[in-house]
Amino acid sequence: MREKEGQSFLHGAVILAVATALIKVIGALFKIPLGNMLESTGFAYFNMAYNAFTVLLIISTSGLPIAVSKMVSEAAAKGSRFEIRRIFKIALLVFSVLGVIFSVAMFVFARQIAQAMGDVGCTMSIQVLAPAVVLVSLNSAFRGYFQGFSNMYPTAISQVIEAICKLVLGYTLVRIITDRGYSQEYASAGAIAGVTIGAVLAVLYLAFLKLREKNSRAAEIKIGASRGRLFRKLFIISIPITLGSSVLAITNMIDTMQIVNRLRFSAGFLGDRATAVFGDYNLSTSLFSFPGAFIMALSVSIVPALSAARAANNNRAIERNVESGMRIDALLSLPCAVGLSVLAEPILRLLYPAKPDSIPVAAHALTMLGIAVFFQCMVLILNASLQALGKERLPLLAMIVGSAAKIGLNWVLVGNPAINIKGAPIGTIACYLIIMTMDMFFLIKYARVKLNLAKIFLKPALCAALMGVAAWASFGILSRFVGPKLGVIAAILVAGGIYMILAVFLRAVTRDDMILLPKGEKIADFLKL
Repeated sequence: MREKEGQSFLHGAVILAVATALIKVIGALFKIPLGNMLESTGFAYFNMAYNAFTVLLIISTSGLPIAVSKMVSEAAAKGSRFEIRRIFKIALLVFSVLGVIFSVAMFVFARQIAQAMGDVGCTMSIQVLAPAVVLVSLNSAFRGYFQGFSNMYPTAISQVIEAICKLVLGYTLVRIITDRGYSQEYASAGAIAGVTIGAVLAVLYLAFLKLREKNSRAAEIKIGASRGRLFRKLFIISIPITLGSSVLAITNMIDTMQIVNRLRFSAGFLGDRATAVFGDYNLSTSLFSFPGAFIMALSVSIVPALSAARAANNNRAIERNVESGMRIDALLSLPCAVGLSVLAEPILRLLYPAKPDSIPVAAHALTMLGIAVFFQCMVLILNASLQALGKERLPLLAMIVGSAAKIGLNWVLVGNPAINIKGAPIGTIACYLIIMTMDMFFLIKYARVKLNLAKIFLKPALCAALMGVAAWASFGILSRFVGPKLGVIAAILVAGGIYMILAVFLRAVTRDDMILLPKGEKIADFLKL
């Protein structure tokens, strides 16, 4: 029975991980053409509004769905349908109140928020996005409820609905608005309207699923925890999670405010120039965040394996799983990091042909952010490992220290006229490097996990380095014959093929590593590991 439950948990984790990866792909399909359609200022308005929205959203929803899920799961284990319904009603009330408060605040104080972000031009985008806070809050209540029954499909499908609406409706509205000659403020607001409309459809879908449930009330004993006790428990569980989730989101918002204001008031970028440069910089950040989506499947899947090993006091299994997770993470993230750094400019020219003047700023940023990709992806697996081993507060401490370093470096570097926007990716690299280093120290010192770093990183790093040389050389040669656009595609394919051959030939991955992945045994059999 326990084995089946574990498999069910892992199955749900894989569903959410696949949905997350799909959402990232859809998001890239949205933001890449959006970056071509909007001017640099319009793209900056979009990102400013979205960063402000993300902070309010995380504060109102990040910890509560997990708390609801945990409480519903516990009530279901006791067989108390009455308590489950009471939990859901309380959650719906709490989510609704928080969502309305933040939505109203976001709409009423949109201009003040826009001023803090560095440009009042994003005011309309913030106002259009404001209703999405309460809508996504309601979505979170439903998602937490269904996840409590280990049913991940409603969450995954509703997230995909939101992403598709953002893609189709946002793209369509931007096209209509720009074709009719409206300003970039309207174009950015049109792009972001797809997010709000998608949240409406997701709420309707989840509400339909909930109403369709058949709850038998016959001879039901109305016994369960009081409303007050459930209310307190909801917040006791959710507050630490919310704090941990909020750190990087708040840092990103401060980052946005800092960059634009420091460029304008200290680095000497007058008028809209500071906003436009920030928009150019954001072309690189869209690609920087993409690889992490595919690491989520690994970080989610390792949690039950580590939790089971911890429950059995099997230290050897804990160390084996952590090492395998980190090694697979390195095998997946290092080629992404090296590839983005080595081929930054040709990749950006391929994806953003309508923005040739924006490429120099974006390419320099992506060359450096490529390095940070590895650190960011490694943080995902290390945080998940610490949380699974009962050290939930330690990743929060690491994130606070890393975020403080990022804010401090950006203040100094971006405000320096000689460095300006080139200092922003340095802060990001430092942030994730510090978090990764502290997480590894915490694993060794407090979780007492022995890490053989040479065994984990040496072979993946060697494979990635040789792949980087192959990517650089093949692009230089092939672009002369087929042009830079086809040349970069061909170079990526050549480098990817060489990397996979090297990884298998050098035995950079083991059978134990592959078993952690979905369908890992079949992959290991295919590779004869």
